[in-house]
Amino acid sequence: GEKVPSEITQFKIMIPKINLESEVIANVDPASELDYDTKLKYGVAHALGSYLPGGKGPVYLFAHSTDTIFNITRFNAKFFAVKELAVGDEVEILFNNKRYTYIIRERQIIQPDQLDVIRASDSNLVLQTCWPPGTNWQRLILFADIKSVQDI
Repeated sequence: GEKVPSEITQFKIMIPKINLESEVIANVDPASELDYDTKLKYGVAHALGSYLPGGKGPVYLFAHSTDTIFNITRFNAKFFAVKELAVGDEVEILFNNKRYTYIIRERQIIQPDQLDVIRASDSNLVLQTCWPPGTNWQRLILFADIKSVQDI
């Protein structure tokens, strides 16, 4: 990773195709269930040690998915509809007055211990949620590349 700016004034993810808009909570430890369980109640988690938008490596975000619409609020399953995303779809991140637009280039389903797949990727953005929705057997991973950066 790199040095995190001391001030994160804005960190949001928006995925127009699935009407998702959420705060992103920076620097959440994906290896600590205690840490992420608390923080995923408030939004999508940015993995501790991964890069921030505009950095020299991938931004790694994760959140709960769930199997039924009734569980969405209980688990704050921000990534409930991420399963509907396809190659070519756009993901936007608003970060410190810049809009980063990414295009999904690949979908992969991996085992929870196949983290090397993520580490080996040269994509600019990685989205992760559980698969199949409502279980934690596997992980659905979306890899995306940066398309544009605009001041907002």
